[in-house]
Amino acid sequence: MRKNLIIPLLSILVGCSSMEMNFDHQKNDPLIGTWNVLRIEDNKNKDRVVYSPEGTWTSLISVLSDRDEIGFWLNISETKNFNNLEQTYSITFKEQTNQIKGIFDNNFNSFVYKIDGDVIKYLRKDD
Repeated sequence: MRKNLIIPLLSILVGCSSMEMNFDHQKNDPLIGTWNVLRIEDNKNKDRVVYSPEGTWTSLISVLSDRDEIGFWLNISETKNFNNLEQTYSITFKEQTNQIKGIFDNNFNSFVYKIDGDVIKYLRKDD
């Protein structure tokens, strides 16, 4: 009976530690922080988004509704070199997941990517 309990317990412990390692590693990602989101075409402020190290994001000025929206994000770049200006992310909102590949400026204060034909620019907001 004890053997039957040990296997599920070990799998839970291993799963938790690998998730913690991802979060620890992700804490250094340049996407973490608060961003003003602009659509390059008309340079209008589209949104303000906060990316947390835990892998969640919150839209503070939702373009879809009158309340904050939340989702999940993950850096899916082949190499986890956070000094690299080019990064690729998986962004999940409700049941939709988008993959975005963008470029940070040299100071990591802006991030530009293209999605659905729109060029989007993030500008880091000082907290």
